[in-house]
Amino acid sequence: MDYKLKNDKFLKIYSENGVFYGGDQDWFLLKRQKLNGCGPIAITNSIIYILKMADEKLTKEEYIELATEIYIILNPSPIGLLSFNKIIDRVLSLNKRFNINLGYRVIKFNNNYYEYLEFIKSGLALDLPVLSLNLNFNFRKSFYWHWVSITGLFEDKDGVKISVSSWGRRYILDFNEYFKSLMPGSGMIYFYRR
Repeated sequence: MDYKLKNDKFLKIYSENGVFYGGDQDWFLLKRQKLNGCGPIAITNSIIYILKMADEKLTKEEYIELATEIYIILNPSPIGLLSFNKIIDRVLSLNKRFNINLGYRVIKFNNNYYEYLEFIKSGLALDLPVLSLNLNFNFRKSFYWHWVSITGLFEDKDGVKISVSSWGRRYILDFNEYFKSLMPGSGMIYFYRR
């Protein structure tokens, strides 16, 4: 079992400090954006990937300009983007701005491990990043109450792993541990071009 995006570099974002793997909410200028900006960053990653802008050389400045525009449209609450219905409505409002027709698939919190696995596989098989929200405060500090972009799913001798983009870097997480930490309000979504 090995599922990944066709562009294995995902989003290479260039800056004078190096090359990043997707965006980082710490790049926002305002404190509030830095605190509640993980959802807009994950959605910006997805939009850029869907529009094939990832194939171009994207600078950190260009990325954050687009992410800030998307943040304003998404208008997250002080604690972030938590309502999947609002997220869907606001992301679909981006259709006009980017002259695209986005559709979506979503899986809200449930205890079906295999349903989540199949959901991730289906998104990655379509060459789409899968966005995941984990609201558990007991999960790893960098990933609780946090959106990530899932870019790969694979199995090794230690079990099932997911490759994610978060904080401008690529991380490998144990999927069993991640799944067990999901709680009500958590879920996954991916967007696609119709």
